[in-house]
Amino acid sequence: MKKMLTNEKMPGYFTQFASLFAMLIGLLVLTGWVIDSPILKGVFPGFEYMKANVAISIFCLGLSLWLQKKENGLPQLRLEGRVLAILVTGVGVFTLIEYATGANSGFDQLLFSVPENSMLTHPGRMAVFSAVSLVFMGLALAMLDCEFKSVYPAEVLSILVLCIGFPSILGFLYGYHETLAFASANTKISLPSVFSLMILAGGTLTSRSRRGIIDVFNSQNAGRHVLRSLLPKQIIALIALSLIRLKGQEMGLYGTIPGLIIMVSSSIIICSYFLWRTAKLIHAHDIVMLAHEKKSIQDQFFNVTLDMLGIANIDGFFKRVNPAFQAILGFTPEEILAKPFFEFIHPDDISKTVKEVEKLSQGLPTISFENRYRCKDGSYRWISWKSSPVEDVIYCAGRDITSEKELQAAIVKAKDDAVATTQAKSEFLANMSHEIRTPMNAILGMTDLLLDTPLNSEQKNLAHVVQSSGNNLLSIINDILDFSKIEAGKFELEVIRFNLVSSVEAQADLLGAKAREKDISLLTYIDPHLPSYVLGDPGRIGQILLNFIGNAIKFTKSGNIIVRVVAETTQSQDIQKPQIVFSVQDTGIGISEEAKKRLFLPFSQADSSTARKFGGTGLGLSISKHLIQLMGGEFGVESTEGKGSTFWFRLTLPLAEGEQMENHKKSNFILENGISPKILIVDDDPPSGEIIKSYLTTWQMQPYVSYDGQSALDLLTVQAQNGQQFDLIIIDRRMPGMDGFTLAEKIRENPMVKNIPMILVSAFERAGQKKEALSRGFFSSLAKPLKQSELYNTVLDALRGRPGHDNDLQIEGHVSSERKKRSERILVAEDFTFNQMLILKYLEILGFSAQIVTNGSEVLDAMAKTHFDLILMDCQMPVMDGYEATERIRALEKGGNHRTPIIALTANAMKEDEQKCRDIGMDDFLSKPLRREKLQEMLNRWLPMKA
Repeated sequence: MKKMLTNEKMPGYFTQFASLFAMLIGLLVLTGWVIDSPILKGVFPGFEYMKANVAISIFCLGLSLWLQKKENGLPQLRLEGRVLAILVTGVGVFTLIEYATGANSGFDQLLFSVPENSMLTHPGRMAVFSAVSLVFMGLALAMLDCEFKSVYPAEVLSILVLCIGFPSILGFLYGYHETLAFASANTKISLPSVFSLMILAGGTLTSRSRRGIIDVFNSQNAGRHVLRSLLPKQIIALIALSLIRLKGQEMGLYGTIPGLIIMVSSSIIICSYFLWRTAKLIHAHDIVMLAHEKKSIQDQFFNVTLDMLGIANIDGFFKRVNPAFQAILGFTPEEILAKPFFEFIHPDDISKTVKEVEKLSQGLPTISFENRYRCKDGSYRWISWKSSPVEDVIYCAGRDITSEKELQAAIVKAKDDAVATTQAKSEFLANMSHEIRTPMNAILGMTDLLLDTPLNSEQKNLAHVVQSSGNNLLSIINDILDFSKIEAGKFELEVIRFNLVSSVEAQADLLGAKAREKDISLLTYIDPHLPSYVLGDPGRIGQILLNFIGNAIKFTKSGNIIVRVVAETTQSQDIQKPQIVFSVQDTGIGISEEAKKRLFLPFSQADSSTARKFGGTGLGLSISKHLIQLMGGEFGVESTEGKGSTFWFRLTLPLAEGEQMENHKKSNFILENGISPKILIVDDDPPSGEIIKSYLTTWQMQPYVSYDGQSALDLLTVQAQNGQQFDLIIIDRRMPGMDGFTLAEKIRENPMVKNIPMILVSAFERAGQKKEALSRGFFSSLAKPLKQSELYNTVLDALRGRPGHDNDLQIEGHVSSERKKRSERILVAEDFTFNQMLILKYLEILGFSAQIVTNGSEVLDAMAKTHFDLILMDCQMPVMDGYEATERIRALEKGGNHRTPIIALTANAMKEDEQKCRDIGMDDFLSKPLRREKLQEMLNRWLPMKA
């Protein structure tokens, strides 16, 4: 309270005192003039009289200060105060004008007449110092709240009044009364006037305590302490010193010069002392303030931090806790301090907390420790503690981690739920796949058998529609299964040695018929510098290529599709692990920038209209993306809407053992003249011609390209006339203006070039085309997309003059079902009637005899009666499934020398299904729908043909 009074209220109290003092002095003097009391006129006996006009002015100034004492006071009162101040200023200015001009208006005698005094020129007139002080004080109060460039005029004027008053007081003390008058004016300022005006000046300064010198005097910094402590003492010391010097001279103790020396020396000593005291006070203040600030910051941090901060004893009691304890637990600090902290800990956590406290008692800090604290409402909250022991005291910090614990529990639950959901979905999809594949096996198989029978053209077309639709449905099922395995994180890749060139060409070959149906030219270019064998997953790479090529065919109306495989070389690349880029370029509808953003998302296509127009699940690209990422590759798409697209992916495929880069074939075929063979390529499709040219160049031949029949004829003639005849001509079947057959006829009609061998290539091969090509004089006929090895061998055969290979040409018609009868007996375990019929028919075509059973129990019965060379075992059957039947068969065979091959026959197509079959004792695996060629391959593997 005392501090508050000193720092905040004292200036206001002094302002009120100054205004009341001035008004009181003014009233006393006026009363003295009214009753003609010399004592009241001088306030105290022996003082010079205060003039009546000065008394009125001082009263008005005191009232003005009272009305303006509050900076935010009523505007009307403050205005009235300024008016009074201006009137007083006018009185002072008028008096000074009279002094300056020597005029006498009689203004001084208006209220009270003053007897003529020979000592005074104007007996009733106020002193010059009084007039000047009244002007300064009037202006100060009139401009009390004004500010000019960070300077307050009221403060400056008040200090000037103090500067006028101090010499007058000192002159009175020293007995030198000349300081009370100004120049020739012998009217002296009275001491009551001096005191009143100085007190008013001080009150004016303190009325605005938040600015200027009073702000410093009232602040908490070092300046305030210096001013309050030293300024009064220094003033008193100097006044006392001057008085001593003066009295010593008057008493004759020393002369003027020695007195001056004593005065100067003493002043230096006193000033030095006060400077030392100033430094000491500032230093002490800084130490106190620093300690106070440090403690204040610590206390503030302790109180405002959101963490639970506490100081505890080893005996289990808190000595101090911060407000966060109450905010988190609900208990007041007093309630927490009153009980051992073990009473607030969850019963299940007490034992581990005791062990942690024992560690702290041994001087070991706690880095991270978690337990549960009871709240006032009975619930518990998880707290994570960090603690440091200092002797028998524990300093600890706790953080409420209940929300984090709940979030972790929610995440674990959500993860478990997601895993369970994914597992359930995977099982559902697997079951659905099995249920769909079982009848699909019969549909596709019976259609395959139907196409082997004599059919008219309409019946054959209908059967092809059924077969194509079934294959499309099977592709959709496979996509959904792949996607479910990717989502479940169960997708596995294999790394095996495979022929890169053959694998890529096989994928293009699979879709060649679809491209020909739409009159689209499907081309492949596989960099001849690539190695033949690499390590990777050929099945998944083929799946990606099939998807990219299938999409290209789907979204291309005309033009061509080019499948490219090239090696991407960099200086830092490991030569044994080349980066291979696969790309599929088309001339289709292209893709907009907006559609690219969602292109590889599951169940998404370029746009909704595309989905309706072209169909599809939208899973293919999403699955391809995941496959590429699983193989550590990159992928992308470049497209211009309306012009076509290029889908690409990049994989690192290590070289197989013994392989090297640039492992390409070289023809080593040199003509009799020692020159590499010259070959003319005639193809209106520039990409197709360039691909063939690239292959031939790599094989060290000399290729030339013509893009139409007439330019080819002209070039052939010119070269023949110059003695540089071509050694081979490769001609495209379909060209505008002059097709391949017409060009061949014209070549045969020209005696200079008629003997040059010709090879026909065509992207639109039709039935009987190979036979027709041979009849028209071609050496051989090749279908696009061209296979490297096929083109290479055919070119070499043509250059060497070997006869064309027509023994492998199949004449279209139904395939004969006549097969050599086999002696091996096969047991078929299958419960679905149509599948029984299909498998029996396939086996009959392949020459095998078979027995059908419908469940595992019947398998065991049949084997007990008859010997079988192989068992085709369905996995899911009533009564006893194929798994149990296999286990029993293997148990019966244990200890013997004979083991019957068991081939799993199931609609479950997942990798884990195949592994389960092998783990149970089955020897191989066939998934439904069953393909005749796959069945034949399996039987040849386990029941090879005897010589």
